[in-house]
Amino acid sequence: MSHGQRFFRPDALDGDSFFLSGDEARHAARVLRIREGDRVTLMDGRGSTREFSVICAGREGLEIKAASEAVRAPLPAVRPHLILGAPDMKALEEALLHAVELGMFRMALVQTERSPSPIRAYEARTERFMKIAASAIKQSGNPFLPEISFHRHLSEALGTAPEKGYVLDQKGNRVNAALLLTGEIGLAVGPEGDFTEGEKRMLEEAGYARLSVSSNTLRVETAVLAALSLVTCPGFFSGFEG
Repeated sequence: MSHGQRFFRPDALDGDSFFLSGDEARHAARVLRIREGDRVTLMDGRGSTREFSVICAGREGLEIKAASEAVRAPLPAVRPHLILGAPDMKALEEALLHAVELGMFRMALVQTERSPSPIRAYEARTERFMKIAASAIKQSGNPFLPEISFHRHLSEALGTAPEKGYVLDQKGNRVNAALLLTGEIGLAVGPEGDFTEGEKRMLEEAGYARLSVSSNTLRVETAVLAALSLVTCPGFFSGFEG
């Protein structure tokens, strides 16, 4: 969908003028053909956005001046906290991109019994993951850049997770039209091959009910998107069948 060009500016939106440089700004000037008088939006990733007018567009970037006051978005009514069993790297990157677009608020990446790599391999790619997340908020307009944490054990991840939530299970309870969620809600999705039965029991003991979003076997990235689509659609679901 079309939107005005957005830029992630985590430092501050308080200044009235900026010079945007770097690859992204050069791409905007050279490829997207942003010109003097066009509007761009800066995002701080903490809920605030501000519109700016382009004063000068050069080969090395954009000179911009404030065209409005900063706008602070309220916290979303539903704030999904994804507990993700660390999957294949390619699947993780795709799931992360679209999960942020759908409003994922936090992500706890955890090493499980079936994760293909140790958690340190994922921690080493933190910078890349945050770039993917920043790209997603710019694309979608979601003003909140999610926190990403790394955990070596599921019990450790649960220590920072919401007290209520769901663990995806193909044989779990099916969603119906009664599921109404507010506040922080946990969503646990396993890696390729799913959580083990022992890991699912641990999640259940922590207050996570088993929930099925499809009778089909889903890829990790598909399961993440299906779960987030359900909980971020306010009022559409208000319970699930036992």
